Amino acid sequence: MSNEITACPRCGSKAASKFCPECGVPMGSVPCPACQTALSPGARFCHMCGSPLGRRSARPSTSYWWIIGGVAAAAVVFVIGSRLTTPGSPSTPPAAATPPVASARPAPDISSLTPRQQADRLFDRIMVAFEDGDSAGANFFAPMGIEAYRLSGDLDIDARYHVGLIHAVGGNREGVLAQADSLGREEPDHLFVPMLHFAAEQLADNQQGITTAYEDFLANYDTQLATDRPEYRDHRDALEAFRSEAIGAVGSSNNP
Repeated sequence: MSNEITACPRCGSKAASKFCPECGVPMGSVPCPACQTALSPGARFCHMCGSPLGRRSARPSTSYWWIIGGVAAAAVVFVIGSRLTTPGSPSTPPAAATPPVASARPAPDISSLTPRQQADRLFDRIMVAFEDGDSAGANFFAPMGIEAYRLSGDLDIDARYHVGLIHAVGGNREGVLAQADSLGREEPDHLFVPMLHFAAEQLADNQQGITTAYEDFLANYDTQLATDRPEYRDHRDALEAFRSEAIGAVGSSNNP
């Protein structure tokens, strides 16, 4: 064991031990530049405040800009504002939903939300991180988001869509297809079904499958939108963005 004297990264005390005799932090750690928390060598994010260390991760190569839609808008207004203006009864968050932060954004405070609101808030966090190019943060929170939806009870259509998108961000094609198939058995013509199929086929780089998803979406767009489902209202920006992308790729639907 080395007897080299080093300075504590937090308080500056010098010692030859593994831990600082004054404040107890590991002597080989690196201080967070924002909050001075002792970090492990090579850490990319502060586990306390989430500040990034070094270069930001590269933007994911797969694009889901249409999926994110209004989620990544300024202050995440259209998603978070509509869901969290009237929080439900206090609830203890699932243990998996409150780990140390691994993203550049502050962790959401979900302690006073219902289990479903907690899951939706984590979904928002994952989508915004992905849109920001923070793939490490998105992948860190993805398993927590999936677990939060599992703990929230039976999945409705909107929840299945969210879980499918979380799987898409994580590159789990089978997970996306599982939610698309489950949703399709309940509502075969629902617009979220081809949107999830598109995400799955994009992960496989299957151009024929992508084209089929576009065509199925456009064939049912007008009829489904006329139902005025609440999940369509919540994701209207994403639906319109995907419609524009589909028309650009395959042309307008010939169906009325």
